[in-house]
Amino acid sequence: MTAKLRRFGPLMLFAVAACAGVNPFTSARFASNLAGSGAGGGTTPPPAGSIASTCDLTADRKFIQSFNLRNQSTRQIQYRLTMIASAGPGGFVCDLDRDSYLNAGYRPLAVDPLTFTATIGCDPVPLRGGTQLLALTLSGSIVANTGDLDDFEGAPAAAAPLNGSVRIPVPQLIVFGDGTANFICRGNDACTQAGLIYTTDFGTLVTRITALRTQGTLCNTRVSSVPEWLLFDPNQDDENSSAFHYTTGSFISAGVLNRADNTDPNVNQAVWQVISADGVTLRTFQP
Repeated sequence: MTAKLRRFGPLMLFAVAACAGVNPFTSARFASNLAGSGAGGGTTPPPAGSIASTCDLTADRKFIQSFNLRNQSTRQIQYRLTMIASAGPGGFVCDLDRDSYLNAGYRPLAVDPLTFTATIGCDPVPLRGGTQLLALTLSGSIVANTGDLDDFEGAPAAAAPLNGSVRIPVPQLIVFGDGTANFICRGNDACTQAGLIYTTDFGTLVTRITALRTQGTLCNTRVSSVPEWLLFDPNQDDENSSAFHYTTGSFISAGVLNRADNTDPNVNQAVWQVISADGVTLRTFQP
């Protein structure tokens, strides 16, 4: 906990007490059955199960087994993604797994001591459970594709750990964009935040890929107005997950399509595929 937060010890203790015993998957932000999703198996979720933290997960499900981000566009792209998980008593990351997260690059995220939120660009992420948020912010660029634009595996890939060959300790949510000028939202509308942008070879902005045009975000699925992908409750069957979910132990592939000049707001510019730990394809690319 930071020195700033320690100054608000009594208030934090109250918040922790309020969250004590709360399953981190049952709060509204991390819920698996958000209203109006229009996706998933449609079954009634069972009562909260025995998995409340990473210590309750099997070894293969403590990670995103691979995250493969590739550029299928003739434009260079830049990306900014932040992976977030709660930690501390009552949080998702148990103490025994904390070093795994820190070794992967997760760091404590500053939380407002009054609202108990951490703001990523225009996205206020609440602390619901635990005493701290851990965040892994990934940014970089991928060169333009000069090969077959329909060949995902042959397209240029992001640097590790987004090159498909590195395991990442599983986050509870993934936020697109941040407070940087080309990535932050426009007009206080969080759904206009962009985790990916098309640029020239010199890095000059060409087009922003907003959360609305990024397959599977809560904005894109019209479930909520936040630029996020969410972790599905591992107490439930992965195949009951919804269009905005990835799962523990899953394999994620994301591709940026060759649509820098496409202005149709209903057409995706970035798409994803999610394969479960059991090898079941849960999401398919939806161009």
